Amino acid sequence: MLTEKYILAIDLGTSGPKVALVSAEGDVVDYEFEETPLLLFPNGGAEQNPDDWWQAIKKATPRLLAKHSDSVANIIAIVCTTQWSGTVAVDQHGSHLMNAIIWMDSRGARYAKAVTKGWVEVEGYGVEKLATWLWLSGGIPTHSGKDSISHILYIKNELPKIYQQTFKFLEPKDWQKSWACLRMFRL
Repeated sequence: MLTEKYILAIDLGTSGPKVALVSAEGDVVDYEFEETPLLLFPNGGAEQNPDDWWQAIKKATPRLLAKHSDSVANIIAIVCTTQWSGTVAVDQHGSHLMNAIIWMDSRGARYAKAVTKGWVEVEGYGVEKLATWLWLSGGIPTHSGKDSISHILYIKNELPKIYQQTFKFLEPKDWQKSWACLRMFRL
């Protein structure tokens, strides 16, 4: 008799993490959800505290696994996915220096427009800058300000002390993954 194998899936969405036990065949056995606060500010600000993400994962995961304790030994993989176009400023130890600026935040729009304008423009983008951005990165900051480059420009211009202390800017999934590994291995 073959023993069923499972995958523990963690999806850190804007409203909070959904933690699921999924069969190796792709059937969702069960899931748990834990809400995380969303902080909205004037002028398009949207932030979340990365510590809230971690605490929510630590609450939802044991609840799920307690309901399926007989399956825990048969978990063969853990997968993580998260919201994207968020920005987590971290120091050299991987600790966040401020709340994460998430994908809904548009406060960096004016800075994105400033670094993408030019003499000859197409849809508001300087042709030379558009070509350079595409050549170097395959993309260009959006004029909405809702991307990581715009968030970084916002931090650089509005929060210069945080910018100076920042070792790296990480996406939410990269902060979640690196922080989980640091804690798991107590590094």
